[in-house]
Amino acid sequence: MKKFYYQCIALFLLLFTGKQAEAQYHLNLDGTNDYVRVTNYAALQGSTAVTVEAWINATAWKTPLYKGSVICTGNNTVQNNGFDLRAGENGKAEFNLSIAGNWVTATSPAIMQLGTWYHVAGVYSGDSVMIYINGVLRGLTIVSGGMIPSTTGNLCIGESPGWLGRSFSGHIDEVRFWNYGRVQSEITSTICSSLAGNEPGLVGYWKLDANSGTTTAINSVAGGNNGTLINTTVANVWTAGDYTCTLSSPDVGAGALAGPASNFNLTNAEQIKVTVSNYSTNPLTGFPISYKIGNNAPVTETMNGTVPPFGTYTYTFTQTADLSAYQNYTVKTYTGLSGDVNASNDTLVKVVSNFAIGTNFGLNFDGLDDKVIINDSPSLNPTSAITVEAWINASAWRNSIADGSIIAKDVDAPNRGYVLRCGNNGSVEFMISDNGSWKSAASASVMLTNRWYHIAGVYDGSNVMLYINGELIAKTPAASFSPSPTNLYFGEDPTWSGRTFNGTLDEIRIWNVARTQSEIQNNMTASFAGNEAGLAAYYKLDEGLGSNVIFDATANTNNGTLNNFVLANAWVSGYELMSNDATVIGLDAPNNLTAFAGATRLKVKIKNTGFSPISNIPVSYRVNNGPATTETIAATLQPNEVYTMLFNKVEDVSALTSATFSATAALASDEDTRNDSTASLLTKQGSGNILVAFNGIQHDFAANGQTRFADVIFPEGPEQWSQVIMHVSVACPTTGCDPWDQAGKISLFKGGQEYELGRFVTPYGKACGPWDIDVTDFKTLLVGKQKLQSFIQVWGPSGWLLTVTFEFVKGATATPYQTITPLWNTDYHIYGDPNIPYTLPNFNVPISAQSSTANLRMTITGHGQGNTSNAAEFINQTHHVYINGSSTYNHNLWKANCGSNTCNNQSGTWTLSRAGWCPGQGVTPYENNLTSNMTPGSNLNIGYVLQTYTNLLNTGYNGGSHTEPYYRIHAYLVQSSDSAQNFSDYLNASATRVTAPVFAPTLSANEIVKGVVKNTGSVAMVNPRFSYFLNGVLMATDTLFATLNPGDSIEHTFTQTADMSVQNDYTIHTLVTSTGDANAADDVATLRIWQITGIDHVSNPIGITVMPNPSNGQFKVSVSGVKGKVSLSVFDMQGKEVYSKNEETQSNKYDTQIDLGKVAKQMYFLRIKSDDGISIQKIEVQ
Repeated sequence: MKKFYYQCIALFLLLFTGKQAEAQYHLNLDGTNDYVRVTNYAALQGSTAVTVEAWINATAWKTPLYKGSVICTGNNTVQNNGFDLRAGENGKAEFNLSIAGNWVTATSPAIMQLGTWYHVAGVYSGDSVMIYINGVLRGLTIVSGGMIPSTTGNLCIGESPGWLGRSFSGHIDEVRFWNYGRVQSEITSTICSSLAGNEPGLVGYWKLDANSGTTTAINSVAGGNNGTLINTTVANVWTAGDYTCTLSSPDVGAGALAGPASNFNLTNAEQIKVTVSNYSTNPLTGFPISYKIGNNAPVTETMNGTVPPFGTYTYTFTQTADLSAYQNYTVKTYTGLSGDVNASNDTLVKVVSNFAIGTNFGLNFDGLDDKVIINDSPSLNPTSAITVEAWINASAWRNSIADGSIIAKDVDAPNRGYVLRCGNNGSVEFMISDNGSWKSAASASVMLTNRWYHIAGVYDGSNVMLYINGELIAKTPAASFSPSPTNLYFGEDPTWSGRTFNGTLDEIRIWNVARTQSEIQNNMTASFAGNEAGLAAYYKLDEGLGSNVIFDATANTNNGTLNNFVLANAWVSGYELMSNDATVIGLDAPNNLTAFAGATRLKVKIKNTGFSPISNIPVSYRVNNGPATTETIAATLQPNEVYTMLFNKVEDVSALTSATFSATAALASDEDTRNDSTASLLTKQGSGNILVAFNGIQHDFAANGQTRFADVIFPEGPEQWSQVIMHVSVACPTTGCDPWDQAGKISLFKGGQEYELGRFVTPYGKACGPWDIDVTDFKTLLVGKQKLQSFIQVWGPSGWLLTVTFEFVKGATATPYQTITPLWNTDYHIYGDPNIPYTLPNFNVPISAQSSTANLRMTITGHGQGNTSNAAEFINQTHHVYINGSSTYNHNLWKANCGSNTCNNQSGTWTLSRAGWCPGQGVTPYENNLTSNMTPGSNLNIGYVLQTYTNLLNTGYNGGSHTEPYYRIHAYLVQSSDSAQNFSDYLNASATRVTAPVFAPTLSANEIVKGVVKNTGSVAMVNPRFSYFLNGVLMATDTLFATLNPGDSIEHTFTQTADMSVQNDYTIHTLVTSTGDANAADDVATLRIWQITGIDHVSNPIGITVMPNPSNGQFKVSVSGVKGKVSLSVFDMQGKEVYSKNEETQSNKYDTQIDLGKVAKQMYFLRIKSDDGISIQKIEVQ
């Protein structure tokens, strides 16, 4: 079509103007060293999104794939920046770019052929990397973190600028470079057409239509950026003729087998479903479609649905297939469209397996006394590392997590061994012995009954970790692992009888190595031979009916015996994969602070908890059971992937005192609807910005446990807080307060990393608090929905009721932007053992070039007694902070004023001084300002050395004859800056105000709406979308084709006007959205506006007198001609209400006073509303 078009133009010019039309050419690169170099391309780049397109026709494929660069930026001196669109490896296309410093790729299958023109497009949309071939999405990778563009080096066509020798071999035409992520419809709309060069978002366009006499590749977008041909023979590199676009020709194929999938007990009447793909620009229907099972005769029917251009349609055959035999079936599906220009994608062959029930067993425990006992052996007692895995399906949960033993090999006095256990409405915990103390990693109540989960506990020599379905849930530091000399139990505990599991177990594995997350994820559904390296014991649990023995598949033969089982009930079906399951994790915004402040939007997290990718997930929400608002997640979520959905609709519940926000996911193929919904009741807070995290939550060593969890939604925009204070208090439960002084802490878990926000020590047997702990250093983490963990060490049924709240103090600071780097992180650093170093590991921390300050925050407390000098609880020691290898600061770890504790009259030794703490107090962190020690742009080496001490009473170090001296140490380096730019990648799009319409005597049916968008972040914002709502109804959404650098603003006039002629009161919300926006709290601006009959004074049945006006904020208001209820409101020029009161008068006059002494000095509108009318008058505070 393109060729024909240009031929017509050429003929027209020749006949009517006498001029020959410009000839069409393209590049023909030799694959050795030919390429085009563009040297001044940095201005073309953005960091938020990009699209790169080209037509290619390969003459040879290079292997590996990275050796066939089509369009590439970057260099080999600054690694991990830029992008590379490439093709090779027998017909694959790939888009590779740097996301947060890591290479991320989207790769297609090998579907391209030599000697054929293909359109390839690489897209980065802000949350996805995508590769398209001929307008069809062929590869997608979900990402988090911003793109890191290349700001040095060159842009090359046909070569990699930083790694020369990665040359593309073949023809290239129509290279295009966009500064936003194009969607499929945009790509296909221009795929076969030439562009003008002034299209919005197009920043580079090389038509490659020069003739054979030039070495310049012209950029058709104004501004230069022409390319230069390198190493080329000019006569050979320019080839006459344009690319050949055949996409208007019919091309259809069998894209995927939609059913049936491999399963147990398939029937003799299975429906065959195939997803048909259209690879052309026209809709297709009415063509033959067939399937064939093995060597059976094919079944052919007519496609009765329509496959849209570049879309799909799932066809279900009316004739079913007999797949009832227990075997593998080869299912071939294919299309037979007449005139199909590409037969290579017409046929699909898949294998479907029919499994017999009985080949996959699981062992069912009754929760009363069923258990499996395996005799102790050395292979079951690893010391340096361990991994314990199992599939579990609970029929019911025990009340306490401690009471539901899955796999247990533990003893007490001293504590040794390991335990994997569950309970407490779906919590799971992995626990090991660390020098006689139990260290555990535990989950919140996240699992359901009657559903299969894979759980794994890992100890790697430094940390105890817990995984559910391959996802890291919790991590706790641990210095060592002490195995136990007892038997191994499944479904019961060898030491504490009655801790039983109620449900089914399958595929139990014990390793003497620490399995990595990728190893767990990639192999949790696999079956092993038993001879794999590190596999110490393996129980497939497929023995089946009548067997009272389970066999270890390894050479260690750690076989087990069933005890107390009724064998007829013991063996049931084993684990089954939940293919499709979308889970609503919870509400991410708003919270109790932001919901009632004005306009707000709902943010909800959706997780793929199945084992297959899912997409096109409708998600809806309601406010107080009102009408549903539904939007769809179009992205593909991989297993375990979490997607944060921010609804576009704006809600305003500021007039309410409480509101229930509910959200539901409605995936059509969802196999478990029990986890599809969530609801949160939000309540307007009183004075102060207070968030409740834990409210009287019981901690004990009984049903509730020492560790509890809470999901807390923190406000966005951390730079607005001058201080964040955590308030902690403990009260006595009905079982009584614990009588001992024990350590407790509140931690935040993010990305598998624990951040200890604050520590406290419980009092001797009485309620105390609140204790105020300044956690401002962590404010950049206290944003959005976060998982908090509370821990109180307690041994017994008595315990504590814990309450934790966060207070957010608004205010400006000199350095509002922060980053925090974890340093030491241990709850058990042994002190006094000559085998344990006194020197903690050094940290070499990069200091940002924009850092204004650096502060060391270290919470360290000493514990243990009954040894030399009663260390480390009662020993006064001075430790040392090392900076860049030198002892620079002394740290005296001693709390000498415990006797003046406000939590007084405790029992025990509460008045005695201690190493950094007092009973019944929060622990004050040791803080050291290291600003004078740092050099912005360089590294800061930080070390910590303990004062030398030897515990002479240790009988064989790390034995169990005494309480080991140890320190709990959690430390961080906090950097701050006065600007987010170049300090942290912080994209923040803000809607600052609505500038039109304005108050007027009358409002029309075509009011112009204007609003201002500002980049309040630290990185450039490209092509944001801007919308406005009128009384809650979406009126318009425009794309602002502009790049806003940090601090830039733009006022936008919407083309869609607003009809404001019908009623008196209107509310306009403007909404800005930009991919990767870190703060949704400032995306909305609001204007409330009324039709008025005058500005300075209103003449209507209500007469207003305001004295004085202007004033310093104190006004006397007198209103005549009113009776009954009177509503008085004051609004600023943007329509925000700053003052209101409601009163009642029995006479025909209303007198009152208003105090505006605390508002900004500017113009306001005073509105008086009663049954007799409305009057508005302008007032001024000077």
